Amino acid sequence: MLATFVASGVMHVMPVFASGPVAVTVRPAAQVFGFFLLNAGLVLAERAAGLDPPTRDARRGSLALARVRTIVLFVLLTPLMLGPFADITGVHGRSLPDAQNFSVRPAVP
Repeated sequence: MLATFVASGVMHVMPVFASGPVAVTVRPAAQVFGFFLLNAGLVLAERAAGLDPPTRDARRGSLALARVRTIVLFVLLTPLMLGPFADITGVHGRSLPDAQNFSVRPAVP
């Protein structure tokens, strides 16, 4: 399970690093990777606390509560992943701190 989250984190970090110099993109890349590690930790904590998905024999309410918990946590953590991508793409006027516009290529002589 941890390997799956790490692999997904690596795949999401690659476009962040590709968006500019490493000195500028390392912090947003760490934030994106942290999102995946945090989710892995939450899954492990959920299992350790016995809150993992209820069995089919469980009451319908406990399954609904588990789904609500998952949705709320995902919504609360999503800015950790989407924030850096918004900075890279310039959505809503956002940009990477201390960075120039790397999407503009200089003219080739």
